[in-house]
Amino acid sequence: MAGEFKPGAPPPATRIGRFAARPLPVKLGFFPAWFLLGLARIAKNMVPFRMIARALGPSLPPGTRMPASDRQHGRALLIGRTVRLAARYTPWTSDCYPQALAAAALLRLGRLPFVVTFGVKPGEQARDMMAHCWVMCGEVHVCGSDGEAEFTGVASFGRSGRSA
Repeated sequence: MAGEFKPGAPPPATRIGRFAARPLPVKLGFFPAWFLLGLARIAKNMVPFRMIARALGPSLPPGTRMPASDRQHGRALLIGRTVRLAARYTPWTSDCYPQALAAAALLRLGRLPFVVTFGVKPGEQARDMMAHCWVMCGEVHVCGSDGEAEFTGVASFGRSGRSA
């Protein structure tokens, strides 16, 4: 029937009102972040990892942090918030990997320092392995920080923020 919506989901007017109440930078960044999440999804499925890694920046030891100012931390947090918001509204799966790629692209465009770290943790059985990735700007978790402490970093890539 017309006018129905998913059980438990707020009515469209409420969702629009919530979006309108968000800070202007989040509203302005939503659609670019949503688009980059789509590109990241395509890249995840079609582009070899070595090419993605090259685009992320030089290889760094896991756990590396790029120094960032308080202003850069604030901008990075806003980017992370926007990417996580956009990820909730994609019709495709936007887990940690596409979010990390989209956040890294936005951080790079903003000339902010960042490090993308890929980590693993063993599953309950020997053949099970779980993977996760997260993005840091200085000491700030931009995205993918859920469970970072549980995963062992195996590869990191990043940029200092001075060059785009």
